[in-house]
Amino acid sequence: MANYRYAAIVNQKLAFARVELAAASSHKGDSTQARLTQHAHLDSAIAQLCAALSYFVVEVAEQYGVELAPVSRDLEVVLSEFVGSGRQSAEISELRGLLKNNNAWLANLIKARQDPLLLVQYFKPRADGVQTDDGLVPLVDVTRIAATQVDSDHTSAEPANPLALVEDWARNAQVLVDRLRSSLHEE
Repeated sequence: MANYRYAAIVNQKLAFARVELAAASSHKGDSTQARLTQHAHLDSAIAQLCAALSYFVVEVAEQYGVELAPVSRDLEVVLSEFVGSGRQSAEISELRGLLKNNNAWLANLIKARQDPLLLVQYFKPRADGVQTDDGLVPLVDVTRIAATQVDSDHTSAEPANPLALVEDWARNAQVLVDRLRSSLHEE
């Protein structure tokens, strides 16, 4: 019965991520406020996606008879605890494989959660001379700084803007959870 509780939490976190993405898409523009608001919503969506996947590992673990405490922890920690239990799971192996592959969407999602500059690099740089909304001291545009540090893994295969990138991660997370849940129920 507790398995439904974790499934509900996973579904809730995925829904929260979709709400944050919808809010982010409504804050387009080049003003400082629009950019900051959109970035805040995207950061929140990333946190919700990571939490959903952590709870999903707990959901899978319970299906395999492994008890994990689902207290807001990193996905890597929860996965390691499952592996440390000695149980084998195709679902957990797939998640671990996606984390180890530096070009995979899950590895990039986790990197974005851990390194705020990863997502910042996808925001378009503001044009020179653009004043802030209040006309005071302009903010340092870290997107230009970060854009010069983009490694080749992030330049061609991924969407050109941060909203599209996080939306892609959210779709991939939902598809992964749905597919792995169906394989769990087939056993």
